[in-house]
Amino acid sequence: MRPLFLFDLDGTLYGGDAPFRYFAESIAHSMKEPGRTQYLAQCMTYFQDLAGAIEPNWDAVVKMTEPYIVDPNAWAPAYWKTRQYMLDDACPLTVDPALRRFLDQARDRATLVCATNSPPEAAHPLLHRLHLYDAFDQVYTDVGKPDGLLALVAHLQKDQDPIPADSIVSIGDNYANDIAPAWQAGWTTAHISPEENFLGPSTIRGRCIQELIPFLTDHLIRHRSS
Repeated sequence: MRPLFLFDLDGTLYGGDAPFRYFAESIAHSMKEPGRTQYLAQCMTYFQDLAGAIEPNWDAVVKMTEPYIVDPNAWAPAYWKTRQYMLDDACPLTVDPALRRFLDQARDRATLVCATNSPPEAAHPLLHRLHLYDAFDQVYTDVGKPDGLLALVAHLQKDQDPIPADSIVSIGDNYANDIAPAWQAGWTTAHISPEENFLGPSTIRGRCIQELIPFLTDHLIRHRSS
């Protein structure tokens, strides 16, 4: 039985806070002064200090708007404007070489799945830009995590023998979506938090995917199919 690795997308497969800064600036256009300046200063301090008060960064950008008056109709345009920016080379995003090596190593020994709540029109082109789309056996979008994570694994195991719980690994930066449901199901979990804001139990923790690669590699060796 091949182990199953479930990777989140945003905040997991790539590094760089440029999208979140751009998102904050786009949202700020709907604000009036002095709130606009105050909001942006708060966001930039958060990104610089990584204070860990809120996570993940998409949610942090939104959460920090609460003291200010924001046009509710600005959310979708700001989000999609940011998504388009992320597909441009002007948006600096990095993929750690260690992740690429692990995915190449694991491809024939495990089932590799990218499972994201992002819509397909955002996730698919981003994965292509990062040269990661073909690294996965399957890419699932609009998963509806946290509940959708369990439903996805049930779907993947349909018409086959169940995968042992500890051979299923969920890797992500959103504790509520990627880690909590997996931990409760008895799966192996790998929580990423640049802020070291670890909100609950997890099998392994790290500030970035690079710190988790040795553990994932060891897990692959121990749980690979015979």
